[in-house]
Amino acid sequence: MFTKDNIMKHVALIVLGLMLTWLSSGIAGMIDPTVTSTILEFAAVAVSFTCTIMFMLQYRAAYFYGVVSTALLCALFVSQGVFALAIFNGVLTLSLIYGYFRWGQDGKAIDVSMIDVSGWVGYLSFFLIVWIVGGWMLVGVV
Repeated sequence: MFTKDNIMKHVALIVLGLMLTWLSSGIAGMIDPTVTSTILEFAAVAVSFTCTIMFMLQYRAAYFYGVVSTALLCALFVSQGVFALAIFNGVLTLSLIYGYFRWGQDGKAIDVSMIDVSGWVGYLSFFLIVWIVGGWMLVGVV
């Protein structure tokens, strides 16, 4: 995962994650000057940005960053008393660990294929239904 050849890629992606976090914090501060964030929140978001970029580039190390990110988010949510999100991130951590071993070694990765238009329609329909039903449940309609 961390070899001499790719250590500079990791450093560059971490710096990019920090820059994106700084930028998003600045935008949030311009929208609402009362918005503040903790070091824990800043770190969790920076590692999440780094993880997302690594997944986009299809680096297996993204799973490591994802586990770190979800652990930081779990700590943040527990400290804020948002236990449902902490549990959700705990489950996500388990799926990231599974994904790390399922993906396989870099260079021997399983093929990733794009979904076609009918697949997108199916996914979007499913999430639209979940969004509507979930919204109704949250407001007590159902």
